[in-house]
Amino acid sequence: MLTYFLLVSLCWLVFYGLYYSLLSRETFFRLNRIYLIISLLCGLIAPFGQVFIEVQTTSPTGVMLEPFVVTAKAFQHKLSSNTESLSRLIGRVLTLQFFIQLIYWLGVSVMTGRFL
Repeated sequence: MLTYFLLVSLCWLVFYGLYYSLLSRETFFRLNRIYLIISLLCGLIAPFGQVFIEVQTTSPTGVMLEPFVVTAKAFQHKLSSNTESLSRLIGRVLTLQFFIQLIYWLGVSVMTGRFL
C-alpha cells in the first residue's frame, strides 16, 4: 500500500511538472481544468500498470572463506558492550523527547494565555 502511495505521488509530481512547464501560463482555463482532472485520474490508475524492465543477471561467483571459531566469552563481551551503549542511547533519546515535549507544552501554555 505504501508503494502505491509513493507511485501515485511520483506520477502526480510528474504530471504537475508538465502542467507547470507547459500549461500554467495558458489562458484556456477549460483545457487546464481538463488536463488537471485527467492527470489526477491517470495518477491513480498508472501505478496498477505493469512496467517491463529487462534485468540482466550474472551468475554468482563463490568466495571460499577460511573457517573461524567464535568463543562464547568474546560474544558475551560484545553483547554486553552493545547493551550498555543501547541503554545510553535510550537515555539520551528519552531526555531529548522530554525536552521537546517541555518546549511544546510551554509554547501551548503561552499561546493559550495570549489567546485568553
